[in-house]
Amino acid sequence: MRTPSVRQIMPGSNREMVRKHTGSSLALAAEVPRRCNLGRDSGRPCTRGANLRSPRESNKEELEAIGAEVATRYRDLRKRPLSVAIMGQTGVGKSSLLNAMFAANLEVGHARPTTKQPTPLSVRSNEGHEIIFWDLPGIGESESADAGYLDVYADLLLGCDVAIWACHVDNRSTLQDVRTLDALLSGRSIDQRRLLLSRLTFILTKADVLSNPSWIYALDGNSGTFAPPKAVTGRLEERERYFEEVLLAPHYQELVSRTYVTGRFSGRKLSILSEVAGHRLEIEGRELICHGYVTDQVEKRLLARFPDTSEVWQRLRENHRVISCSSIFNYDLTRVLAAILNKLGWESVARFADVIEKTENISDIPFDTARHLSNIVVWDRRTERPIYDLKTAEIR
Repeated sequence: MRTPSVRQIMPGSNREMVRKHTGSSLALAAEVPRRCNLGRDSGRPCTRGANLRSPRESNKEELEAIGAEVATRYRDLRKRPLSVAIMGQTGVGKSSLLNAMFAANLEVGHARPTTKQPTPLSVRSNEGHEIIFWDLPGIGESESADAGYLDVYADLLLGCDVAIWACHVDNRSTLQDVRTLDALLSGRSIDQRRLLLSRLTFILTKADVLSNPSWIYALDGNSGTFAPPKAVTGRLEERERYFEEVLLAPHYQELVSRTYVTGRFSGRKLSILSEVAGHRLEIEGRELICHGYVTDQVEKRLLARFPDTSEVWQRLRENHRVISCSSIFNYDLTRVLAAILNKLGWESVARFADVIEKTENISDIPFDTARHLSNIVVWDRRTERPIYDLKTAEIR
């Protein structure tokens, strides 16, 4: 039979959901090289304000030596492994998430906690670039175990390039996550608290468990992309707002959001931006830093005043969002990767990009695989045989 088009099989609101989530992969693919180029620029020597003579007065060999030293430092940093730590309560699917995002091969535990101690996993890209994932022991197993893990958590989270905090999207109790986050921050300096919070990317896993109504699989040739219908999207957004309120909002005074910028921001413009946002904004190298909690309201005010740089305000806001995803349907993994990319320092961006070279295809799932991820069987009670089974149905 002829495969119906997306327009034929779903209402307009659900078609919009598909366009939104299939387009995110292409957006990330375009974002990576742009961010990498800024990273290379950030590694070049800047003479403005430094104690150097002008090029006309300086010794040419001295300037060339400085440039060569910076270039060597950039190459050396790029060769280092990128470190990513992921933590969360037992059973939220931390290992599955890493497997889906980075084509890793971590053991997945279904009954008892698989990870007993901080476990490094080294993965190499096709070009041989190394990334090390730290799959941290699950929290919530016991108070004594959690207490023993806290110092290890803090050291790894502060030492890694990026950290992911995973929560189950359908978990009604956030008390354990709140207590653990508070314990990690307790007793640390204000700079350490800000650094830890700015590195954490909060993720809601297993978005696929919210399945009433059914998810949409938009087929294009031999593969397709999963997207939630409008009703499920609303429930996911509601869960994201709730987790943001309980995990991030209480630390509003310590939150910092930063993102890369391509244009120039004068002192006058930064002053106006700070007034509009209600937080202090400053430029550090090629990064714009907002010292404060970037809420929906802050983003809207910035968008209204400076719509020409809307992508900058959206990235600042995204840093303080909680993102729902599915490692089974590969749903919104590109959004997670983009959030990670935005939080990396310039010295880490190129290494991260080397590892996620093929992110433009991460959301695509072959139909032969997708048909086994979600199934419907129609059983005829009169004949006692199946009339329709997605796993065996032919699609032409």
